[in-house]
Amino acid sequence: MREKFVIAVFTASSKDYADKIIEKLDPDQKFIQHRLYRHNCTTYEDLFVKDLRVFENVAMSDMIIIDNIICSYSLNLENGIPITPYSNGTEDLELEYLSN
Repeated sequence: MREKFVIAVFTASSKDYADKIIEKLDPDQKFIQHRLYRHNCTTYEDLFVKDLRVFENVAMSDMIIIDNIICSYSLNLENGIPITPYSNGTEDLELEYLSN
């Protein structure tokens, strides 16, 4: 996908936490070109909202955001693709990696 698209991870998680997961998913840094974290989000009350306008040199029509929490991309609903959350109990990759 990297040959045709710019891939960014935009998370409402802290940098330290998210980097551990991203490094597990892309250990050789071949696929994910950009990382954005909680501090890159816009805050509304207790919500961290991902605003695609942080990508200043990219047309909104050229971006999508895939997320399991619709309010996380409420500023860019027309760019959103909702997904169901991933959950695999205690075998979850995230939980397994963080416990090591």
